[in-house]
Amino acid sequence: MNLKLLPILCLLLSTLLSCQDRRTNSAVGATAKTTEANNSAALSEAAPVAGKKELKLLPVDEASQDQSFAKFRDRLLTAAKNRDIAFILSVLDPHILNSLGGSGGVKEFREQWNLDEGGGELWNTLVTVLENGGSFSEEEGNKQFCAPYVSSKWKDIYELLPKDSDTSDYQAIVNSNVDLRSGPDVNSALVATLSYDVVNVISNSESHERAVEGSYWVKIRTMTGTIGFVNSSNIRSPSDYNACFTKVGSQWLMMSLAAGD
Repeated sequence: MNLKLLPILCLLLSTLLSCQDRRTNSAVGATAKTTEANNSAALSEAAPVAGKKELKLLPVDEASQDQSFAKFRDRLLTAAKNRDIAFILSVLDPHILNSLGGSGGVKEFREQWNLDEGGGELWNTLVTVLENGGSFSEEEGNKQFCAPYVSSKWKDIYELLPKDSDTSDYQAIVNSNVDLRSGPDVNSALVATLSYDVVNVISNSESHERAVEGSYWVKIRTMTGTIGFVNSSNIRSPSDYNACFTKVGSQWLMMSLAAGD
């Protein structure tokens, strides 16, 4: 070998090795950035959000504050369980509100709930409403009781919801120690346990995947940012069916049984 060419060959070899190292380091750096970005995206969806706090709507039942109403509710609940149409009709206000868009009245109530054919979904709806608490308030100078508590007490929650969100997407967990799972089935990993939490319902195709007959899974995000699925039997919207009652003379009457805000 020509000894005069040796320094030149060494210089070329050193240059090639340096370029290879730069390409390797660049690829490693790009991979690290991609991994970091993916991790950040995952955390932004599922990890608790710093500074965010849980929001609870604890069960309330004020019926015992008025013994006449407590007795009336017990009798109405028994009638609902026995599908006693005659008693139900006897406690309806003549102008009962049946929906936000209807004209109201007993005739409309009969038609809406198919009372001439047995009552359909009225009985389950009424039992659910009556068995889930409620609270007293004043309406145009009259004392009234509204149920369930999720609807009657939602006004205490409304002002605490994030201002930049659609408040209609929020609902309440209505039981204690409710499993929040990573997927829409009981075999999915347990993410957290919720008790009477106010949560944000995520509207997508996964929200109503079937669980068992009569229920489904709801995909939700907690106030602290954790995402998962709960069974629909454990969650309720304030705009679900609710009822209000007012005492007229010596008798309590059902003034409304309607869904909506």
